[in-house]
Amino acid sequence: MNEIHILGIMRAIGYDKKDIKNIYILESTFIIMFTYLIGIILFFLIYFILKNTILASLIYSGITIHINAYIFLISFLMVAGIIFIISLYFLIKYIDSNIISLLKSGE
Repeated sequence: MNEIHILGIMRAIGYDKKDIKNIYILESTFIIMFTYLIGIILFFLIYFILKNTILASLIYSGITIHINAYIFLISFLMVAGIIFIISLYFLIKYIDSNIISLLKSGE
């Protein structure tokens, strides 16, 4: 079942367009937050494993690697913004369509 068909079902059940937009915004927000959180946890796990094994020889030669919090913030804002814009574009494009055409798209 694709997203257009789900929009049709939600409209047929009686959800307002505002409610559907709020649901999609919340869904996108949770997906972005959880995937980014999992990505950061995996990054730090791999970073500390590599830092204590492979990169330890680089530290002895005078090369250090610093992690800046601004990079994570900027990358989160970029990823979240792009996904949010794409989700809103999709939603705005199809939310005003006829319910019957939305339901037929899932066939």
